Amino acid sequence: VSYSRLGTIDIDLIIDENNENILDNPRDLSAYHSHSHNEITSVSLCLQKPIHAVTLTLFLEALAETLGANLIRLKGMVLLKEAPETPAVVHGVQHVFHPMSWRSDWPEGKKETRLVLIGKGLTLGWVEALIETIEEEVNAITK
Repeated sequence: VSYSRLGTIDIDLIIDENNENILDNPRDLSAYHSHSHNEITSVSLCLQKPIHAVTLTLFLEALAETLGANLIRLKGMVLLKEAPETPAVVHGVQHVFHPMSWRSDWPEGKKETRLVLIGKGLTLGWVEALIETIEEEVNAITK
């Protein structure tokens, strides 16, 4: 994988075999699970159940703290319990996450969390376990 001084990444890491950008096409994330080039891995997380907004916040904080510079990119939509009709849009680079924004509706009417993460040392199992563990703890506290 080659990087320029401006931080660009090898285009093959984000363009699929159909020449589509997997980061800009979240409705197609269900076709992706995990893909690797050397140490760089892309992981697609899809969750059918809504999560608490605080779970999302804690998840992003845990990613930033644990991975830091090894988290190259994160982008996607999240189904939140507090706002199930409007998808929360999240994106970030390394340990910096942009303020969450909202879409007016779900693409193709499909309500589910769909996130793509690109970084070093990522596995789908670890990412799933992290968000599920945080959600379980939040559920226990909010009951």
